[in-house]
Amino acid sequence: MSPPVRSFPAKDLPVEIQVGVTGRVRKTEDGKRIDLVRDCELLELFQYECLVPNPERRDSRIECWPIQRLFRR
Repeated sequence: MSPPVRSFPAKDLPVEIQVGVTGRVRKTEDGKRIDLVRDCELLELFQYECLVPNPERRDSRIECWPIQRLFRR
């Protein structure tokens, strides 16, 4: 199981990524501080949430809408 991660606001991400879960300072392979723009690619994923308004009716429509997720790798 992965270690617990405390919650923090998205605006604090550039500061929070500098320290690992063990408390040690993270650095890139060449010893520099981590820069989100340079070191972490921004990726986008769409997932769909769906709802069946009348599940008791066999011919009920399914309504779906996209949910955009952004993450860095």
